[in-house]
Amino acid sequence: MQALPKHHSTHVAADLFPAKWFKALVVLAAVGLGWALWPGRFYFLNDDFIHIPMASDGTLGHHNSARHINDFSLFLDHLLFGKWAPGYHLTNALLHVANVFMLGWLFQLVSRTFGITVPRKIIVLMVLGFGLYAFHAETIFWILSRTASLSLLLVLLSWWFMWQAIQRWWLVFPSLACFWLALFTYETSWLLLPYLLLWWYWARQTMEQHLRKRLLMVLWPLVLSWLLYLPLRQHLIQGVLGHYEAGNVLQFNVAALATNAYKLFFRSFLPPISTPAVFVSLSVVIAVCMVALMYSCYRLQVINKLWKWLLICWLASYSLFISLGISVTGYESDRYLYFSSAFLAAWVLYSLYLISRPYRALAMAGTTLFLGYHLLFLQVAASDYQTASTITKSTIEQLQQQPANATVTLVNLPITFKGIPTFRYGFAEAIAWQLDSTRVGSIRVMTAINSRRMPAITVESDKDEGSLIYFSDTGR
Repeated sequence: MQALPKHHSTHVAADLFPAKWFKALVVLAAVGLGWALWPGRFYFLNDDFIHIPMASDGTLGHHNSARHINDFSLFLDHLLFGKWAPGYHLTNALLHVANVFMLGWLFQLVSRTFGITVPRKIIVLMVLGFGLYAFHAETIFWILSRTASLSLLLVLLSWWFMWQAIQRWWLVFPSLACFWLALFTYETSWLLLPYLLLWWYWARQTMEQHLRKRLLMVLWPLVLSWLLYLPLRQHLIQGVLGHYEAGNVLQFNVAALATNAYKLFFRSFLPPISTPAVFVSLSVVIAVCMVALMYSCYRLQVINKLWKWLLICWLASYSLFISLGISVTGYESDRYLYFSSAFLAAWVLYSLYLISRPYRALAMAGTTLFLGYHLLFLQVAASDYQTASTITKSTIEQLQQQPANATVTLVNLPITFKGIPTFRYGFAEAIAWQLDSTRVGSIRVMTAINSRRMPAITVESDKDEGSLIYFSDTGR
């Protein structure tokens, strides 16, 4: 845009990749990402069967939640796709791809306003790292967990309109609109203001005075909006933060907070691992690699504002989830890493670029390893979610094939698969939504066998007698 800094302090480093290698890497990453995101591979899971029918009836922001816009996105999807699951997954895929492109714009803007020139190739690698990032799979492959990706997109759009408003003041209104929509999508949107203010504080030193003032003038309406949002949230859900989101913080449970911080940080680099000793051992390896990378940047004196800003944004992103923590044995709750992963991937790949002058081979190997590592585990995650989708879809299809008014007994109803919820919740709602209830007289659900004895199916239940579900009205 027109608002350029007074001068550029350019870091000149060896080009990481020859042109052909770089193009091959981009093509491979794009093909791999496209296959992982292919909507036809996936189906509805768990409480998708609860929330989508509720949203289709206009019930938004339910269950003490202030995430009305995410529910509204489900309402729009239902208008377009009805009960066709790939349509909903297409929306999830498009949200993720849109975030990849918007982050490219953001990183370019931040680097320019800091007076730092970053080659376009490096910007591409930074956003590819986020696009391929494997450990926020829940956000991409589970319909209901799109809260994180939709919120990030709205935050980035708010930032884009805010920047354009420097030249066209009226664009502050769409910036505010996107920010409000983000606030009612997911709590990660709260991070927009501190990230913006930190950026403004460092960028003002290289901006013309009139541009600094204009930028500040379009920032204050966002601050005011945030202050108005807090009492509104208090009114809607009877509290700014509930015990679920902030229990350990409110109780100042230091041990739990430290454990959660440890899990959030190292789960950002590792796939789900069922053996604690293996997770701890690999965490040590990750810690050594991170310290070595940071020390190399420090010793080479290449640390700059962009490097610091990415690092702070990455680590600060954990603050909203430090009370909740994350599972290290399954995929569930890895949506908490979606926002932080945008800055983590960018920081790692930018750091490798900064050390590429004396360590070109190491930087090339590190970049290739990082992208290849995430491409591999993204395919693994997609495959696992595809299997979980097959479980829920085949269960529904089997019931659809039963004779009219049949009495059906389901033994070992699949509850989860590798930590991915299938029918932990929502089975009755799935029947009511997906089946014509006149076809089934009753369904008895028996869950008496240990899940580990059944390949590709997990069962979690403390009841051997099962439950009986009757339907007398027509399903949706």
